[in-house]
Amino acid sequence: MRYDQEEDETQDMSRSLVVAQTTSEYPIPYPALQDEIGSRRLLDEHTRKGAQARQTSARSHNAPVRDSYRRRLEENRVPPSLWTVFKAHIHPHPTAYALMSLTPKFVKLLLSLPTLIKKCAVGLHFPRSEGPLYGALLRGTLWEHYQEITFSFHHHSGNHNQRTKTQSLVEECFMYTNLTITWVEDGDGMIRISFDNDLDSSSPVGRGCYKIPQSNATTNLQSIDPNTDRPSPEESFIILHECGHICGLLHEHMLPSRPDHFNFIESEIQKRYGGFGWSTNDIKKNITRFYKQKHLENCSSFDPKSVMIYEFPAFLTHEGVGTTLNTKLSDVDKAVLTMNYARLKPHPRVANWTVPFAADILGIDGEMREKIVSSRDPRDIRKYYTEWSTQQMESLGGECIVS
Repeated sequence: MRYDQEEDETQDMSRSLVVAQTTSEYPIPYPALQDEIGSRRLLDEHTRKGAQARQTSARSHNAPVRDSYRRRLEENRVPPSLWTVFKAHIHPHPTAYALMSLTPKFVKLLLSLPTLIKKCAVGLHFPRSEGPLYGALLRGTLWEHYQEITFSFHHHSGNHNQRTKTQSLVEECFMYTNLTITWVEDGDGMIRISFDNDLDSSSPVGRGCYKIPQSNATTNLQSIDPNTDRPSPEESFIILHECGHICGLLHEHMLPSRPDHFNFIESEIQKRYGGFGWSTNDIKKNITRFYKQKHLENCSSFDPKSVMIYEFPAFLTHEGVGTTLNTKLSDVDKAVLTMNYARLKPHPRVANWTVPFAADILGIDGEMREKIVSSRDPRDIRKYYTEWSTQQMESLGGECIVS
């Protein structure tokens, strides 16, 4: 009985010492006053509070970096990559936070390495089209005839040189259509253009822009030099290619009419475009897959000079057949736009681009040519051209699909 009482008194004294120590003004209590249990609790508490303090300091230091990535994602509505998610939401071990607070410039350099490597890997960044990719002119994405399409730049995106070059080439592309383009205040357009070099060039196809929230850019143009007032060949390709997507055009190298001698070497394609950070699915959607005829509004014969085809070195194909960098609309590009958005009176700057002239460029003859040329309704011209192009695809064997 005496032993139990002494043990209880010892435990009470130990607890009282622990309480007294936790209210001490010293961060770590004097060791001689600690029993084993009390000292372990106090040291654990001290370690936890120290870790919280270091985390708070590091988070406040790195908050602008994470916020900038979150803001970029919100403005451009781009599905984040795994690396972007890592940079935007990482919360490393307290030791790592302490290192980051000591060497912010070094850590920032490490975080930027993937972007630097991607930019240095190759000079030209190939554009992509956004949204479902099923045809040269995707069914249901073409604009209504004589429709007014408002263009604007995304909020405060691009300087005078970048905007001037873009406006000039957009207007050039639309001269071959019956569509009206109007430039409005930043952020107010149906088409909203940004110049973010950290994102690939991309644009929705035709009316696919309606699916993108008004607060986000619909089209991004990468690598447009802010220091020159005239577009370089690469810039002309990028801008006209994306403008073609806006009109409803899709990738030429994915047409069902692509010739047999233009077959890609899958391993070489993966190696080259993987260097751009493209996934296997990106490569399939934008390069190797054939469009299906049943999903097309209409389709022309394969045109290696089209601005809608990428530049492919010869070593990427089995037959050693490559393509060049096309920096302007080809005659077939212009003819396809004319047939789908027929102007009864050509634009003054391209007065020779009449419907009969476009029909001759595309090789339309016989009864179908007479129907097209004699029609005064753009809807009928598009319908007849679609019938003719469908017959052409069927003569080539119908759908040509790569699994």
